[in-house]
Amino acid sequence: MTKTSDFASVPFRISRTHTDIFSALLRARREFGGKKVAIVDGDGRKMTYTELVRAGFALGAALKKGTKAGENVGVLLPTGLGAVLAFYALEAYQRVPAMLNFTAGSRSLKAALKAAEIKRIVTAHQFIE
Repeated sequence: MTKTSDFASVPFRISRTHTDIFSALLRARREFGGKKVAIVDGDGRKMTYTELVRAGFALGAALKKGTKAGENVGVLLPTGLGAVLAFYALEAYQRVPAMLNFTAGSRSLKAALKAAEIKRIVTAHQFIE
């Protein structure tokens, strides 16, 4: 299990903050090693940095179709590994993931879609059912 203290030895540098999130993931893989567990979700599923980067590029290649770089794309998935993968997949191809909360109700979701100018939503059939 990864502990907070595992990351305590990483010194803060302001230059590390001026980057996009996917580039920060790539840097973390380089700094901590590709075999290091990067994420553990609530169900105990684990992914290493290398697995997360590979999955991000693979899923992102499919998700980028029908969207443009810089476009907001809604992510309507339950919390967990799938949502994290969708987030990084969109980031990998310069799409802007907009996390949507399914518990907000349809009226609030419609307002969020309008406010964020979201034309596409990433979700799963199983989740919708």
